[in-house]
Amino acid sequence: MAQVPAVIDIDAELIRRQKIMDDRLKAMQEATTVPMITVIPTKPEYRQYLKHEPSGIGFGEEGGAEWPNDQFTKRRVRDGAVKLEEKKDDKKVAAAPARPAE
Repeated sequence: MAQVPAVIDIDAELIRRQKIMDDRLKAMQEATTVPMITVIPTKPEYRQYLKHEPSGIGFGEEGGAEWPNDQFTKRRVRDGAVKLEEKKDDKKVAAAPARPAE
């Protein structure tokens, strides 16, 4: 007699495979996420005309804008069109130097 293959729970197998694909997609999205940084225009006319080209994010009336830390942003910082906004926490740390241990 020929052996009859074991019955496979098709729904459970599909659910398992879908979970594997979803986990992989989530891991790929996390690995390719670009961190955001705050930039400030160096001249008033830059505020009006300069936008982050790939995303289209511009500047408001005051303050900086959140741009992705990508090649475009790094080039604008290097060219001097924008500067990075310093975090308030960084200033506090820089203002209080560490004392040497005695």
